[in-house]
Amino acid sequence: MPLNENAYVLIGPQVALGPMRTDLIANYLNWKNDVELQRALSGAKALHTLESYTELYQREMAEPDSLVLTIYVRASETPIGTVKVSNICYQNRTARFTIIIAHSDARQRGYATEATQLMLDYAFRDMQLYSLYVQIPQYNIAAFKTFEKVGFVQFGREREAVIAMGRVWDKLHMQCLAPEFFNKAEVGGRNTPAAVRVR
Repeated sequence: MPLNENAYVLIGPQVALGPMRTDLIANYLNWKNDVELQRALSGAKALHTLESYTELYQREMAEPDSLVLTIYVRASETPIGTVKVSNICYQNRTARFTIIIAHSDARQRGYATEATQLMLDYAFRDMQLYSLYVQIPQYNIAAFKTFEKVGFVQFGREREAVIAMGRVWDKLHMQCLAPEFFNKAEVGGRNTPAAVRVR
């Protein structure tokens, strides 16, 4: 279905972020059941049926302490993944960050970096959060480099916390603070792509 800019929440040079859509549930289900993708995130998980995932989707959309958006390639309007800010604690201004680039041909193109920058800028500037953290298995080097590029710093390591590919791996904990994120933008040029807030 053709989209227009009103379907997006945040717009960058290459990607745009928009609300989750019920007509894309089949896409989200396929991404959720992609074993290779789940392994890259945190190890393989249980597979979902359409019915079980629809229930999960509805619960996730109703959560007051999370925000999930779909990532689109602007040129083709193709949905390629999701970004999520969850476990939001407004008292301490903290939250967990997660990103999924589901399409293999959409990786290594800078889309994940740009989508992360857009979401962090929104979380820090508009949601008034102060600290975001991520958790990734140690073998996901591409994710580590992406997070490091936008301002995340490793602060901990959970030993032998992920079982994948026939062995155990450590889980890396990274954190990005609002002042460091914006300071990185000032010192290193433009860390954050120009974002147009449509809504």
